Amino acid sequence: MSNVEESSQLPESSFDLGDLLSFVWQYKFRIVLLTSFIILSAGFFVLQLPKVYVASSTLLLSDNAASSQMPSFAALTAGGKDSEMDTYIEFIRSRQFITLIITDLALQDEKEFQPKSSKNSDLISYAIDEFGKKLTLSKVRNTDMLRLSFASYSAELATKIVNSIGPAFFRFHANLQQKKVRESSIRLNSQLEDITTRLTNSEVKLQSYQDKYGIVDVHIQIEMAKNELTSLIKEQLINDKLMSEETASIEQIKKVSHNEKMLLQIPWVMQNSLLKSVQNQILLQSKVLSEISKRYKSKHHRYIAAKSTLVNLKKELSDLILQLSDGLKQSIKRHKARQTELNNKISKIKNNLNELGKQEYQLAKLTRNLEAMQKVSELFSNRLRETDMLQGIGMSKEFAVVDFAAVPKFPAKPNITLIMLMVSIVSGLFSIVFWLILHFKNDKETTYRQTLRQMKIPVLISLPKIKRAFMSRSTLPLRSSIGETSYEFSEAIRSLRTSILIGQSQNENKIVAVTSANPGEGKASLVINLAESCSNMEKVLLADIDLSRPSIAKAFQLSDNQPGITDYFTKDIKFGECLHHENINRLTVLPSGHIPKDPLAMISTQRFVDFIEKLRLRFDRLIFEAPPIKTISDALILSRLVDSVIVVCDMEVTEISVLSKTIQRLKEADIKVLGVVFNRAK
Repeated sequence: MSNVEESSQLPESSFDLGDLLSFVWQYKFRIVLLTSFIILSAGFFVLQLPKVYVASSTLLLSDNAASSQMPSFAALTAGGKDSEMDTYIEFIRSRQFITLIITDLALQDEKEFQPKSSKNSDLISYAIDEFGKKLTLSKVRNTDMLRLSFASYSAELATKIVNSIGPAFFRFHANLQQKKVRESSIRLNSQLEDITTRLTNSEVKLQSYQDKYGIVDVHIQIEMAKNELTSLIKEQLINDKLMSEETASIEQIKKVSHNEKMLLQIPWVMQNSLLKSVQNQILLQSKVLSEISKRYKSKHHRYIAAKSTLVNLKKELSDLILQLSDGLKQSIKRHKARQTELNNKISKIKNNLNELGKQEYQLAKLTRNLEAMQKVSELFSNRLRETDMLQGIGMSKEFAVVDFAAVPKFPAKPNITLIMLMVSIVSGLFSIVFWLILHFKNDKETTYRQTLRQMKIPVLISLPKIKRAFMSRSTLPLRSSIGETSYEFSEAIRSLRTSILIGQSQNENKIVAVTSANPGEGKASLVINLAESCSNMEKVLLADIDLSRPSIAKAFQLSDNQPGITDYFTKDIKFGECLHHENINRLTVLPSGHIPKDPLAMISTQRFVDFIEKLRLRFDRLIFEAPPIKTISDALILSRLVDSVIVVCDMEVTEISVLSKTIQRLKEADIKVLGVVFNRAK
């Protein structure tokens, strides 16, 4: 089972409201006593504190001229009501203004504004710092009013100072505004003169540029040049097409010039009307000659005349083709000349357009510059007029003291009623928590018992701490039989023996194992003393099955060569040789022997289980010192060997959560937990 599952099943130690109320009632006198002491101490301290008086007044700081100001100037002088009020607050907090107040009222001579140490010679600077700490400014929500508060050890001085701040600020602000307006007017005049000069220069540059290039309307000139360029390009395309067709026809004529039949099949030749007419005549004359040749011989005058006519027609056709070819070449020359002329015109127009574009860009640049300077000049002229107007009316503000401060009758600090109320509450809570911490710290056993009660596990006994006088062998388990423990320790062991014997009638506790959550919690001392006590009443076997950390052999001062359980199982040694007898042979001690490589593997075998069952038949009681329960597997191994388990808990070492997990593992292994023994309990 996982650790998460284990922890989910563990009970939690609770301390509910009922327990708290019970604790408060139990400790009521101590709580009241401590609370009263704290309250009286705090009251004495509070009464010694110096009394601070706070005087307050209210100022109206609205802009009466805001509605009459033009938007441009309003945008320059203020960013809104909040920012304007923040500006006023910073004015009042400024060292320059505070210095004015201190000087007017001679506050540097007042005791509370003088440094305690004589080393600080700068009285004004110290007074300014103290004044800033005592002055409080706050805006009245959703209004144009400002509340001033000043704290002082003198009620009259606080009232005097706070009532002087308003009028002094009004004068201070008016002087600053007048100075600001004058400086602004001078600056604007200077800037306006510079802007006027630049505006004049821009106008001169624009006019000079237009005169230099004779520009009337550059946009119309560009449009006319574009239209002319478009017309020339169209003509160029038509001329190129005609020249290409004629050049192709010349090339075809050259290729078939010796083949009259192929020559006549050229498209350009076929489309010529004169050539078509001559061809038709040749065809008719060929038919006539063919008819005559059927009737007459070649020497007949009609035949000769018809043939002569045909020859003349063919010669006429050849001559006509040559004439047309020459005319075609002349046409190509004309087209080439026109092409050159068109290219020159187009190039010239393009250059002209490029130059017009540059002029248009430069003209637009000069125009924009002129327009910008005109706007800037107009803006600064308006600002200058506004400044002159405001200077004349004095930038009137609606400043007034709405509420003058009255002399305070009661101190604002310290608030004795509130402080004592808070002290009473805090001291009461502190007293409860203080005694509760002491209670839990000094009564740890009670918390453990509550947790075990929830788990339904009894606490068998509480073993007291061993005094130094009995710890002669502090490194070994202690034995009551030889006087190494106290009387209280021995009585607790006898009580534990009685608890075990109660279940004897049901034969439930014949094999009892003593274990713990961690090593070193005192289980060896407990198991040895329990076995010795039980041996006074019955035959007992004390076996050390904590094979990894054996301690029983040392407690009985057995030799290192004394064989034990591991020797019996791993070597050829008789069982009787492994035993050691005490208390007139009523107590038999079976040590662990040498430490094996895997202790848990040895005690988890079936052979070891059978060995324990044989011992059950031989002795009245078997008491084992078992290894600590670290995991659920440790508990499962132990469940096969014993009837019940006693868990030892060292109150000074073991946490309640660790003890709870150990008991939970034993329960999950279905082992009867006889109870818990508290070791080193008060």
